Amino acid sequence: MTIFTNKYTVLLDEKNRCVLPAPFKKELEDDQKLVIERDAFKKCLNLYPVAEWQNRVKKIRKRFTHDDPRQSDYLSRYFEEIVTVTLSDIGRISFPKEMLDYAGIKKEMLFAGQGTLIKVWNTGKHAESRMTDEEFAEMTKKVLGAESDYFLGEE
Repeated sequence: MTIFTNKYTVLLDEKNRCVLPAPFKKELEDDQKLVIERDAFKKCLNLYPVAEWQNRVKKIRKRFTHDDPRQSDYLSRYFEEIVTVTLSDIGRISFPKEMLDYAGIKKEMLFAGQGTLIKVWNTGKHAESRMTDEEFAEMTKKVLGAESDYFLGEE
């Protein structure tokens, strides 16, 4: 199972290309295709291995139909904003300019592992979007049912 963790800052070249951080490339193994999606909630990009993205599409197809006009509009927009890219032999990705513009990425970008996907950020926007330590601790307690205040430093 592919699990992306940690964060890495990289630079784009003049052709909007960068090298995927080595730990992420290692997680992909032989999968050389990635799907780039605009994040619906924040101004960043989501990178999925093709197999993971196909699982996402299955979930979307179960919930949406082309027979409902509003849902059909959603599906149109969703699939219009998807790009599939192939890693070069050295692990380089070429990003479409409109995707970079959406995320506000000019030269420096941050790749952040999020389990089954990689978030691609403008480095400043990433810093602004992060939860505080207290918010992270509260969410951890809520989701995992932690009974202590260990994450808040209150054992």
